[in-house]
Amino acid sequence: MRKKGLKKAAIAAVALSLTLSVFAIAGCANQPAPKGDAADTAPKTEQPAAAAAEPEADKADDKAANTAADTFAMPGDFQNKDAGSFTKTDYNVDFINDGNRGCSACHTDLYDVMGDLSPIQHVLSSPAGYGQTYDNFANDCMACHRYNVKFGGPRLSAVLHASHYANPTFTDEQNGNCWSCHATNLAGEMVMWDEYKYSAEMAGYGDSADPAVAEEWLNLRQWNNDSLTDVVLDRELSVNVELSQPVFDEKDMFIADNYDVPQFTEENFKLTVKGANEEKTLTLADLKAMPQTEIKATQICMTNPVNGTMIGNFPVKGVKVEDFIEAIGGIPEGKISMACMGEDKWGHECNIQFLIDQGAVLALEMWGHELTADQGYPLTMVIPGVGGAFWDKWITTITFGENEKATAGTWPLMAAFPDGFQGVQSSGWFAPNKDGLEYKVGDAVEIKGYCFDNANMGHTMKAVAFSADYGHNWTEVAIPDSFDQGQWVIWEGTWTPEKAGTYVLQVKTIDSEGSEPYRPASVIVKVTE
Repeated sequence: MRKKGLKKAAIAAVALSLTLSVFAIAGCANQPAPKGDAADTAPKTEQPAAAAAEPEADKADDKAANTAADTFAMPGDFQNKDAGSFTKTDYNVDFINDGNRGCSACHTDLYDVMGDLSPIQHVLSSPAGYGQTYDNFANDCMACHRYNVKFGGPRLSAVLHASHYANPTFTDEQNGNCWSCHATNLAGEMVMWDEYKYSAEMAGYGDSADPAVAEEWLNLRQWNNDSLTDVVLDRELSVNVELSQPVFDEKDMFIADNYDVPQFTEENFKLTVKGANEEKTLTLADLKAMPQTEIKATQICMTNPVNGTMIGNFPVKGVKVEDFIEAIGGIPEGKISMACMGEDKWGHECNIQFLIDQGAVLALEMWGHELTADQGYPLTMVIPGVGGAFWDKWITTITFGENEKATAGTWPLMAAFPDGFQGVQSSGWFAPNKDGLEYKVGDAVEIKGYCFDNANMGHTMKAVAFSADYGHNWTEVAIPDSFDQGQWVIWEGTWTPEKAGTYVLQVKTIDSEGSEPYRPASVIVKVTE
């Protein structure tokens, strides 16, 4: 028993030494002002005076060099220190410099950077909805591009380094360098700043460690809010939210097409049915004559990123799978799979009973109108509780088969994807809708967002959970049993901060089977007296 106790003590000592090693850097630096005085005594970071008017000839010479920088819309000068999303303290200005790091320091919207890649070369062909922008590379791009996997697109690390260091706006005008985009974590790994800034390590706490020891040390050293970065740890976060499952405006819905977009008319569309009791060729009029069912369903891209907007809830009208089978005269005994193939050669084979259990519909309408070309006109498979990749569009062939391995749930498939894919279990913030927004102590802050879970194979949305202490404690709001698991849950209400400082607010979906998201959706806000 004595050896076991010594082992535990040794582990604790090592953990403590790792934590304190981070503080040593800050401990050797200039110490911040005592609590309560930092905002008043921190040195002011002044903007450089406007440059004298340049001669017209010089402007002309610079025009060509700056052409490649047209997508840069913010200052982002790394040497013009700026606390950014964090409160203005000596440490946050001089050592963190968040205002000049990450994509949003230079780009207002990464969708503009993609240029003419959409819609063929890039799957996504619509700007962000719900009042958001694509301004966080780690959130918005890395879900697909973290690894060069099938359907994930090229790995961006090499091409982005080459394009940035070949751009004089980045290297010369904005003094860009490695730390404009990156940080180094406690393990010594170079990581993306846009992801790292939400971690507990930023505040001086190891993500998996009990912050009590670190807090005590920081308290003794008189760091604001017992945190390197003036982050308030609210262990008993109180939010007042209501839950609903509304339909939002169609303009907020994302558009994603895997390949070219087929163009059909009612006259030239034909649906071939194979493997049924009677093989058929159906017209759009034939499909419209079948029994029609109206549902609401949430479509989410299976690579919807953390805090992503590639999700939406909308009304659907079409033919339920079981009604379709009956309308075509049934299928032979032993047929257990149904394969849909689109004109774009994208398709899936699913277990028929799985489709029926999920309430799948062969959709002819969305939002009260015929499908648009991007929605898969004239026929799209809609499977509530399943990621959008399985919602085959422009369906021209349906084949019934005996495949025992046909898809009967998406969870095993998503478990094989690399970190960052969030299409199984997702959450995000609509308000506050960006980092660095400022509020006052005691004022009610409007908060709003969504949660969603791929409700299949026994998984359901159990609750939505909120944290303001890097996930050490969670405030859960239970999702009513009466809610439709095939639709998202919108949470909306208020949060009232009781203390000044920086807050890293986090939200996640609680899965009934205990699955955890890659990381919570986070937003950083500043609260002042």
